[in-house]
Amino acid sequence: MKSINKFLTMLAALLLTASSLFSAATVFAAGTTTTSVTVHKLLATDGDMDKIANELETGNYAGNKVGVLPANAKEIAGVMFVWTNTNNEIIDENGQTLGVNIDPQTFKLSGAMPATAMKKLTEAEGAKFNTANLPAAKYKIYEIHSLSTYVGEDGATLTGSKAVPIEIELPLNDVVDAHVYPKNTEAKPKIDKDFKGKANPDTPRVDKDTPVNHQVGDVVEYEIVTKIPALANYATANWSDRMTEGLAFNKGTVKVTVDDVALEAGDYALTEVATGFDLKLTDAGLAKVNDQNAEKTVKITYSATLNDKAIVEVPESNDVTFNYGNNPDHGNTPKPNKPNENGDLTLTKTWVDATGAPIPAGAEATFDLVNAQTGKVVQTVTLTTDKNTVTVNGLDKNTEYKFVERSIKGYSADYQEITTAGEIAVKNWKDENPKPLDPTEPKVVTYGKKFVKVNDKDNRLAGAEFVIANADNAGQYLARKADKVSQEEKQLVVTTKDALDRAVAAYNALTAQQQTQQEKEKVDKAQAAYNAAVIAANNAFEWVADKDNENVVKLVSDAQGRFEITGLLAGTYYLEETKQPAGYALLTSRQKFEVTATSYSATGQGIEYTAGSGKDDATKVVNKKITIPQTGGIGTIIFAVAGAVIMGIAVYAYVKNNKDEDQLA
Repeated sequence: MKSINKFLTMLAALLLTASSLFSAATVFAAGTTTTSVTVHKLLATDGDMDKIANELETGNYAGNKVGVLPANAKEIAGVMFVWTNTNNEIIDENGQTLGVNIDPQTFKLSGAMPATAMKKLTEAEGAKFNTANLPAAKYKIYEIHSLSTYVGEDGATLTGSKAVPIEIELPLNDVVDAHVYPKNTEAKPKIDKDFKGKANPDTPRVDKDTPVNHQVGDVVEYEIVTKIPALANYATANWSDRMTEGLAFNKGTVKVTVDDVALEAGDYALTEVATGFDLKLTDAGLAKVNDQNAEKTVKITYSATLNDKAIVEVPESNDVTFNYGNNPDHGNTPKPNKPNENGDLTLTKTWVDATGAPIPAGAEATFDLVNAQTGKVVQTVTLTTDKNTVTVNGLDKNTEYKFVERSIKGYSADYQEITTAGEIAVKNWKDENPKPLDPTEPKVVTYGKKFVKVNDKDNRLAGAEFVIANADNAGQYLARKADKVSQEEKQLVVTTKDALDRAVAAYNALTAQQQTQQEKEKVDKAQAAYNAAVIAANNAFEWVADKDNENVVKLVSDAQGRFEITGLLAGTYYLEETKQPAGYALLTSRQKFEVTATSYSATGQGIEYTAGSGKDDATKVVNKKITIPQTGGIGTIIFAVAGAVIMGIAVYAYVKNNKDEDQLA
């Protein structure tokens, strides 16, 4: 009899060891009452689960607590286990069913976890279950990743359990306090975002902070590449992408593949907005990356267009975050916004748990206020459940900012969609997922140049008109793309140009004494309206051969002689004057200028763009005055006398010459 008992004990130990590695295994029972079962969650630190199993078997594990764990194993806390009967119905400590089932394929619950369920999170030395009141029967112990709180170093999540429950028959033979050791590995996904064809999660490009020069209207193609580890068991995988306002997301361009095979429409949910998108894998999509024997590569491609809102020499960014984990998630990407007219930006913070209930007092969150275009931190603020709002003052109302929450273990940040300037809102959800991955994003930038129209005495001249050519002679002219400009935008350019022409003509008709600051402001107001119309229409450039094309970009000097061009690639260009200021000669040759990374803002260019600014950040364009004597003046008399003398000399010479010829004849 002793030999038989010993044989059964060894058989039970073997089956317990194999239960978490292969198909569901059963531990057989005898007459002894097993009053407790402690589940110890082991993590294979080197990823080798078989090595742990082999060492346990070699050490004659027989259902009791192991004194020394295998060298490559560590016990971890925060993993949820729950008991069911053989029909996968969740039970309480008396073996009573509670009306909620577990799907044996996906480990998903048919409803909410019952409060009285026989469930526990593992602690440092496992999760000890009281089994004294359970009837003698077979049971299953399921590992529920979606209710686990474990997150490894640097955001690693549990993988590699192979979705096999522990099957156990109570009571166990000669074991009062039983111990079981299911095993897992852990791994972290890798992600990179870059221009199309350049993303590499293994070795991301190190110079992504150096912006790439583009012209307004250029289509910029991006890709996001994410590597999902083998044997992952994610309950959530979603990407949230947002860009600054100088980039317009091109709706309808998002494509998603797994290992270069296009996902089907039902594999993901896509939400598109003007500034980006949110993409979340559905259960069908998760099935294509979860529980796979090899790493899976998810690639997302899409495009954006550099538009007229791009600020010259300031990089435009396009930020993505990847929210993942074994629990349902609410996280997304920080959403940029501008301050209000006073330069104020207010952050409002709320906290809820996974069911939407308020979080107890004492929770705290730290945020970095970041310039969304440069990525530089402007200020850091801290909010609590007692102090849930803060306002930052003195910001540039024309610059986009974002509040970026520093990761809080156990919570995800849900950045709300807000269209009102001066406001940003964030909701924190308790979900125990890892910190979202936020790869460095590539940046694009556009350049420009500023000019001042003056005479040879540096007096500023209004009303000069210019076009831009791409060659010294002939060549083509800069124009707005015809298919990118609406009829309303075209008409507004014409209307504001006409109003500007009339304002300049009225100003030039005044005497020097009449050209007061108030009169200059009238021209400046008309100029500002024209500039705004031109900028709105200049959402994409092209080059055309005809200077008289209605879409050719026309630059007009204002009352201070100022005019500028933005949205260009670096390179050599030429100004061609098409209309001179009143009383001045038209320039007959084109003026060459260079556009560089600093040509719009650099000093030392010869003249202040705004008089009195102290920054000589513009290039002079000089016209000479036409000096024609006035009718009736002394100049006219001198001119007439000189002309008469010349005519007299000519007549005398002619007569004398004829007389000499007659004499010779």
